[in-house]
Amino acid sequence: MHKVFSAFFCIIVLIITGCAGTTPITNYSERIKGPGYSALPPQEEGWSIWRKARGGLILGKEGRNIDETIIAMIIMFQLPEVSSDEEFLDVIERAQSQDLPTGRYKVLTSSNELMKKRQWSCVESSYEAEDHGARKKSKNTAHMIQQFYGFYCRHPYDKEIGVNFGYSHRYYQGNQDQQFFDKAKHFADNVVLEDF
Repeated sequence: MHKVFSAFFCIIVLIITGCAGTTPITNYSERIKGPGYSALPPQEEGWSIWRKARGGLILGKEGRNIDETIIAMIIMFQLPEVSSDEEFLDVIERAQSQDLPTGRYKVLTSSNELMKKRQWSCVESSYEAEDHGARKKSKNTAHMIQQFYGFYCRHPYDKEIGVNFGYSHRYYQGNQDQQFFDKAKHFADNVVLEDF
């Protein structure tokens, strides 16, 4: 099981490793199941399963140009012992601050808020950051924008496991998807944390 890490780190790894070995999604009404979770894929054409393993699920899609990447993910990680929701929030915020590569990202907006999602203890998280070191397929030298919305939750069936599920879009300035939050919330609302 992974140590605590943020969506920033997960997305960096995926962009570096690319989408080799992907499996196109053909049935968008069928839930994708794994140990401790199930999810409905985002409801638009072009999505593929990039990674599916015991520790989670990565769905990916190319954007409007060859450098854009859209990701929907569920990542499980080992939690340190926490005795309260406030302590859980502190663990997540510390992990996020430690996972940013120095000099690569300039955070534009960031928020983390404690909440209950279907009675799960969660942190609702969103950020937008300039990415000055994005790996690209083109020779475009402009920085990109990384946008994320999702949740960090304590797994309801195992409090020693955390789950990060969310939706991310990496794009060039001016190419933001105006429906980003609608799509992100739809994906997050259709993630279910289940017994192992």
